[in-house]
Amino acid sequence: MSMTLKKFATMEEALNFVTKNFKLMLNTEVIGLDLILKRVSAEEIVAPTDIPQTDKSAVDGYAICSSSVSSATPNNPIPLNLKERNLPKISCGDAVPVHTGDPLPEGADAVVMLEDAEIENNKLFVMKSVAKYENVSRKGEDFERGKIVVEKGTLLRPWHIASLSALNITKAKVFKKVRLGIVVTGSELSEPGGDGPFFDSTSRLIAGYLLEQGYIDVNRYGIIEDNVKSIATAIRRAEEENDLILTTGGTGPGLRDLSVKALEEAGGTVVIRGLAIRPGRPTSLGVLNKKPVFMLSGYPVAALIGLRFLVLPFIEGAIGLLDHSQKFVFAKLSTRVFNEVGLESFIRVKLKQCGSELCAEPVLLRGSGILSSLLAAGGFLRIPRNVEGYEVGELVKIDLV
Repeated sequence: MSMTLKKFATMEEALNFVTKNFKLMLNTEVIGLDLILKRVSAEEIVAPTDIPQTDKSAVDGYAICSSSVSSATPNNPIPLNLKERNLPKISCGDAVPVHTGDPLPEGADAVVMLEDAEIENNKLFVMKSVAKYENVSRKGEDFERGKIVVEKGTLLRPWHIASLSALNITKAKVFKKVRLGIVVTGSELSEPGGDGPFFDSTSRLIAGYLLEQGYIDVNRYGIIEDNVKSIATAIRRAEEENDLILTTGGTGPGLRDLSVKALEEAGGTVVIRGLAIRPGRPTSLGVLNKKPVFMLSGYPVAALIGLRFLVLPFIEGAIGLLDHSQKFVFAKLSTRVFNEVGLESFIRVKLKQCGSELCAEPVLLRGSGILSSLLAAGGFLRIPRNVEGYEVGELVKIDLV
């Protein structure tokens, strides 16, 4: 791993660096279906059987041989021999009553619906032709034995769980949750309910966002006073108990910004000092005992940008999560926006419907500490470093929050 300090890297450079140089070595566990929601599958799961296991009726009606009624119409009803239910085998010219879900008897390849036939003197008069396999659920049409149901790296959602349940699979092997430790710095901060004057909201935002993913466990280490040794002690403890470490606050150039010094005091190294982004320039990256240390801004919006576009993509890639990049939409810009060339800007936008189109309306261009702006924002517009801005009506990519 190259330890050359890089100042004001781009977000892309930072993500490439952390992806290349750090790995998450997660163990696996086998747990029941009630516990696997939003966990990540650690193995490929294949269907152990066909569903349906045999051809079965998709409607209430009569199982028949389709070729025997090919000319049936209301004016030319075709008579068939009506047999008793549950007959295991029929010949062309026979009909057997079936309910939805009943297996088809041997020799039958279609089902006539109740309303398309009439019974008279043990004869079934079919008044509508049916094609081969019409009104039939084919064997294996839902799940085919041996075919993949869940790929390794799948974030397990309700439809995956339902599918496993339908296949009588009661457990799944998943990766153990990623353990992430959060160290909050700032003597001016208090926990909610404390004396103030400022209450910690940034770490709550980060913890909630991470816990919402489902496959991450968050350990918070309280609010640490602005003291290098105290912060270093908390960072060391977080490293011992977690797969990666995240700090909030103390990343700026001020005298009370001590996170960088504290990481070095703990035995770590800073490898990226600042990102060429707005907001969130102080965002930095370090390493301690081969584990990444993400140093985010104490301002909530700037911290969320670092989390959403650096920390989370790293975790998703490191555990092999599939389809983790499809979190964006395209929308028409409702207001002209400008960029400071040399910096990549992240503009909070509100998504709304404009007639038949989706529009993006900037919420705030500045103010990384304006937490309320996130209540309205549905996503971020990223403006590259070499782009001066976007005009009204341009179709732009919006990364969803």
